[in-house]
Amino acid sequence: VSSIPVINAGGGSQHPTQALLDLYTIYRSIDGIDGVRVVMMGDLANSGACRSLCYFLAKYSGIKLWLVSPKELSLGNDLLEYLGRHDVQVQQIHGPGAELDDALKQAGVIHQTDLPQDYQPTEGGPSRQAFRIDPDMMRLIRERAIIMHPFPRVDSIALEVDSDPRAHYFQQISEGLCNRMAVWQMVR
Repeated sequence: VSSIPVINAGGGSQHPTQALLDLYTIYRSIDGIDGVRVVMMGDLANSGACRSLCYFLAKYSGIKLWLVSPKELSLGNDLLEYLGRHDVQVQQIHGPGAELDDALKQAGVIHQTDLPQDYQPTEGGPSRQAFRIDPDMMRLIRERAIIMHPFPRVDSIALEVDSDPRAHYFQQISEGLCNRMAVWQMVR
């Protein structure tokens, strides 16, 4: 299609450079990617970072994903089918409760995204707070797990979580520059 390299740095329903950075963060933080257990939480329908990370994770073996979102912001069927074809274990969770608690206790990675600013829960549906990492939720997350966020962050992670050693999102930002420089270098 093009005689020159094209880099998708985000847009539409994908964000592959962010997903490369996310993979790098996982790899460095927990010594590998095969067998990783990931909770993806927030606006999964519209997060290019989550969609791209799902595509990349499907290239590895033994992956388990818990997809935590309001029903109306679930990951699309196209990607769910793709994950199924690549033997990724997937469990969808649409609110607080025992399923979410169990997922948080088992996961090595929590990949958090913000809900849309204008999000209003459906009648009887869970509030924004149900999808927010706060000190109470941190008590469930494993001691050696990592928490990631593609930024910009609005209110999906309480400020009190920032000082927790499991919070790796600021590290992600600092590594993002080098990661994207490496992509540039490879296409030169």
